[in-house]
Amino acid sequence: AYRQEIVESLFDRMLNVRFSELAQKPDPPFVGGGASIGPFGIRGKEAASLNAMVKETGIERGIDVLLTEALRVARHGFTPSECDRQKKDMLRGIEQQATEKDKQQSAMLANEYMRHALVQEPIPGIVYEYELYQRFLPEITLAEINALATKWLAESNRVVMVSGPQKEGLVVPDEARLAGVIKAVGTKEVTAYVDTSDSKPLLDPIPSPGRVVKTSTREGIGLTEWELSNGIRVALKPTDFKQDEIVFRAFSPGGTSLANDQDYVAAMTASQTVGAGGVGQFSQIELRKILSGKVASANAGFSDLSSTVFGSGSRKDLETMFQLIYMAFTQPRSDPAMFGVITNQMKTILANRKNTPDYAFSEALSQIMSQGHIRGRTMSPELVDEMNLEKSMAFYKERMADASGFTFVFAGSFDLDLMKPLVERYLASLPSAGRPETW
Repeated sequence: AYRQEIVESLFDRMLNVRFSELAQKPDPPFVGGGASIGPFGIRGKEAASLNAMVKETGIERGIDVLLTEALRVARHGFTPSECDRQKKDMLRGIEQQATEKDKQQSAMLANEYMRHALVQEPIPGIVYEYELYQRFLPEITLAEINALATKWLAESNRVVMVSGPQKEGLVVPDEARLAGVIKAVGTKEVTAYVDTSDSKPLLDPIPSPGRVVKTSTREGIGLTEWELSNGIRVALKPTDFKQDEIVFRAFSPGGTSLANDQDYVAAMTASQTVGAGGVGQFSQIELRKILSGKVASANAGFSDLSSTVFGSGSRKDLETMFQLIYMAFTQPRSDPAMFGVITNQMKTILANRKNTPDYAFSEALSQIMSQGHIRGRTMSPELVDEMNLEKSMAFYKERMADASGFTFVFAGSFDLDLMKPLVERYLASLPSAGRPETW
């Protein structure tokens, strides 16, 4: 039973990745789509479901694309490379859970006991489950995963539910029209999915290292501080709260306060729009594939008063985390297609949210608290029109061009000997102009 659950999870995850890729294409069929296999209503009963959030006029197209992708899997299956990536991710995830076995959140343990009592789910413990993953994952074949398509995506016993806003001029397709869409999908000729993956290294070339020029300690709190050759300050606090987690945050004064009012929206959304483009030569989709099986992240952000970079990683993938930090500063990537996807998604979501009491209340409160200030406006479809990718990229590059004003703070399960060469190579090598920074 446990082995079968892993097979179903692989199927589920691969299908969700395909839906995620569809949502990131120009003129996407839905804002977001997903698939799940799990409990449904009555305890002990399962159902497979497909779901999507669509534009008001995109109900029929959304259902068509969901079922077409399901049909593509049923006829052609998943690819070996898709399967390999998911196996890597799953094994890495369960490995980290086993490593953190003594530091689990109480809620996770409580939920295990609840499921044991309510649906008789066994609770052998995470170490034993990790051993099962190591045993079963290598022997699970792509053929048996693909065979699930005929079971979970079958045409029989199907329920279709559509919900949307009740308003004048919006016509929700009736049962006959939806049935027609579903029937038409079954007659389609669908081609096999083509999986594109890149074997290039994440960062090439690797930067030449700088150095730590000054070290100081604060014995009372176990903190070590390094000053780097390019002016960056680094504070490090080894902890044992988690057994395999390093977290960091870097900050520099300035943020969106340095953008003029005309460019404020572009500056405010810079981390979102530039981040969605990926890094270096890799799109977000390509980056996700390259980072398969790794636990590492680094993202930039901009508040009113500061620029930040934040993320985390495991000990095994620490160098990948540092490479992502370096690339966040030096290799932001502009993707006009993704920018179009983001703005269209935001307009779709905000158009209906604007009609809710919660939105009306928050907007009124924001107007009162900010006294109508141009920088205190609530995000709206009108503000989305002020977003500009070129201005966002210009602001991002300007704020990240000089790393000398940044302070990095690291905490987690590391030792200083492990961190020092990585800090010198990937942080001390960041561009530095020594300009004074303030908001």
